[in-house]
Amino acid sequence: MQFILNEEQSLLNASVSKLIEDLSAKQDKDNISSQRKEMAEFGLFSLFSGSNEIDEIAVETGIISNAIGKQLHNSYYSFSFTGAAQIISRYNSKGHHTDLLEAIGLGAAEVAPAIFEPGYRYDLHPNITKAKKTAAGYQIDGRKSVVVGADTSSHLLVSAIDEDGEPSLFVIPVSANGVTLRKFETLDQRSGAQITLDGVSLPSTALVAVGAGALKELNDRINAALCAEAVGIMEALLEICTEFLQTRNQFGGPIGRFQVLQHRLVDMNTAFELAKSMGMAAALAVNTSVDAERSEVISAAKVQVSESARLVGQHAIQLNGAMGMTAEYSVGRYVKRLIVLMAAYGDADSHLDRFTESVLG
Repeated sequence: MQFILNEEQSLLNASVSKLIEDLSAKQDKDNISSQRKEMAEFGLFSLFSGSNEIDEIAVETGIISNAIGKQLHNSYYSFSFTGAAQIISRYNSKGHHTDLLEAIGLGAAEVAPAIFEPGYRYDLHPNITKAKKTAAGYQIDGRKSVVVGADTSSHLLVSAIDEDGEPSLFVIPVSANGVTLRKFETLDQRSGAQITLDGVSLPSTALVAVGAGALKELNDRINAALCAEAVGIMEALLEICTEFLQTRNQFGGPIGRFQVLQHRLVDMNTAFELAKSMGMAAALAVNTSVDAERSEVISAAKVQVSESARLVGQHAIQLNGAMGMTAEYSVGRYVKRLIVLMAAYGDADSHLDRFTESVLG
């Protein structure tokens, strides 16, 4: 697939890249909320899929995720906005979540998706978390695992099985009674939490969607964004390695003159281009109305991007020699982020299985 950004998208790419670069230079865990507000003021949380030009929205959110990956910014945009907020917007036909969506657009709120459970790995179907109908609305009990960004979010988008056996999605404030977070730091120096839900009382308006379709769409939207992030990281690694080979002098000249290293760089670039094309295919497939077609493309993209990420990451470490093995060097931080992104919401093996099952029926 060949894809060229139009003039408007090119301007967005340039301006967003500069914004994320500036934010990354001053980011730390104490100013996540202030950085989120700066991103909101720039309009990055206003690209909801209610637009008539939904394909352009998919490309634009992909551009933003790509910039976040390239600059190694600690934003949870791919999970919270491209995933959770977009789903809430898509299923907000009754207007119950309009105030929350407006707060997200202003950077005053963030929603962390919480759909996986301990012991069930990448199973989208809720097995532990139950939703019981009450006179006031619902009562939620259960547990959720590896909820990325939960400790810095204002709300959770939680999957639960209702009394009819249907999977459903609910918006739950992190501050609600009965919600307990056990925080942890991820390999890429971001954070997440294991969540316990114990008798959490919710109004009926907390319900976002009923049925497996919404869960699958949430998973697909997040994976498309994760692919875009990973492509941005691979682009950064290519730039680092190219500069290193051109400037590192050894054996009487720049090491980039050695053909074996040139071939290694070509392999990296080929893998990157494959990932870039599949990442764009995933972005454009996000709004496909047929669930199976969307999932097939996005799973295929996750497999290819994961394979490309492995090759680019390993070669980047090797090309940078001893420095590539150090925790302080940027290459190591980029590779750690790639490892986390490619394991989140289904690794290559699980997506290959999903793709095969979908194609073979």
